[in-house]
Amino acid sequence: MGILFAAASVFFAVLLLGRVLQQAAARLRERYEAVGASDLGDFLLAVEPRATWIAGAAAGAIGAILLAPFSGTAGALAALALGGIGVPAFAARHRRRWVRQLEVQLAEGLTTVASGLRAGLSLQQAFEQLAEEAPRPLGRELAVVVRHCKLGVGLDDALERFARRAGSEDVDLVVVSVSVARRFGGNLSHLLDRIAATTRERLRIGGKVEALTAQGRMQAWIVAALPFGLLLAMAALRPDLVEPMVQSAPGRVLLALVAGFELLGLVWIRRIVAVRI
Repeated sequence: MGILFAAASVFFAVLLLGRVLQQAAARLRERYEAVGASDLGDFLLAVEPRATWIAGAAAGAIGAILLAPFSGTAGALAALALGGIGVPAFAARHRRRWVRQLEVQLAEGLTTVASGLRAGLSLQQAFEQLAEEAPRPLGRELAVVVRHCKLGVGLDDALERFARRAGSEDVDLVVVSVSVARRFGGNLSHLLDRIAATTRERLRIGGKVEALTAQGRMQAWIVAALPFGLLLAMAALRPDLVEPMVQSAPGRVLLALVAGFELLGLVWIRRIVAVRI
């Protein structure tokens, strides 16, 4: 009976995980249809944040069920924690690094666009030139913008789609500024130079703040990991002390409360050290 239940749990977890990955692959193909839909290097960007928690829970459950007969309670708990927390954390970290890289490239790219405007190019031509010269991810995102414009979408609408894909405040600022300048007039090249300078300064200050708060973020992870590390060590060295807690209902409730409070403390500390620039 236990084997059938484990097999059914693995089956449904695999179906759930496959569904999330299938939706992410479809969104990725729709997003980069003409510029490399087969390239899944940024596959995690297509997964919605809530879906990463579902995928992590499914992957952790699969690992826990498969490892439980071989590594016992300690291995099952480790697999469940690694999947349930590690997958969403890795996806969120990848997303933040992607956005930061995009913003760094955008700060330099805006200067190129402004120079192209002063040389007599139209704004669409300047973006097309930047799309050809800029590395990923900015080059690929602007290639999508250029492709939409060639298919008949207005430049303002194409840039708004770019802003929704990017999820960056700097990109939002550029899109809104370009839209306002095109609609009401103004020196667009000078405006882009000012935005580029502001973005570079914000990134410089943000990097300095991130370096100053690195110790606090590391302490948050260490403090949150200590109880679970101690539990795994005790499960490996003295399983007779851990098994009563894991196998009894009050023990499971206590473990769930400890995990909840640890997660709450981790989120709280990270919010304290997260300084918005």
